[in-house]
Amino acid sequence: MPEGKEHINKSGGGWAMPKPPGAEGGIMEYTSVFEELNVAKKIVYSKWLRKTIAAHKNEEQFPAEFMEIVELVGNDWSVSRTVPLANRDAFMQYLWEKRDDIVGGTYDWSRSTFVSARSDGVHIHAYSYESKICFLINPQAYKLIFDSRNREAMQKEKDAEHIPADCKIDEENWQNTVNVYYAQNHADVSDKTDDEVFFAIDFSMWFKKGLE
Repeated sequence: MPEGKEHINKSGGGWAMPKPPGAEGGIMEYTSVFEELNVAKKIVYSKWLRKTIAAHKNEEQFPAEFMEIVELVGNDWSVSRTVPLANRDAFMQYLWEKRDDIVGGTYDWSRSTFVSARSDGVHIHAYSYESKICFLINPQAYKLIFDSRNREAMQKEKDAEHIPADCKIDEENWQNTVNVYYAQNHADVSDKTDDEVFFAIDFSMWFKKGLE
């Protein structure tokens, strides 16, 4: 399911923290078809990004398969617009050259040096696009996608005092705030937890905005 407001069903009910694999026979429990479809899509994207990186680990130039998956994510989750077509190859190459750091969880997308120039001359970053790819490749490290809906939902968590008032929700401080959010609200989740749980928690954050 694409991560866009037009696909939200407001009658879909509330969201509950899924039981980690191993609970009740190791089957993840979902509360709606929207959640299960969203998580399933993330699992597929993640699998193919990792598979492509592993299959082409010694290649300096990004492979066509990598571009296909990254573009599919961008189109599906409405962030392709942040990278003009004229800059698309350069964006793919930039991400490809960062792949080992992303896999290792050491790449900081908020400090990205990739900038595109729009037709009107305005220079833009692709923070949300990069965040999505990082999260799909290494959900344990990045934990939550950076986008407008998750930012607004995180602000609600802050207003509800689920995270400290001094936590900032801009791109530069996003990862630190996310780490604090996890420590205070999902302390049972660790780097040993199955990726599916991280994908479901990301959905829950994003879906909160759709319930308004």
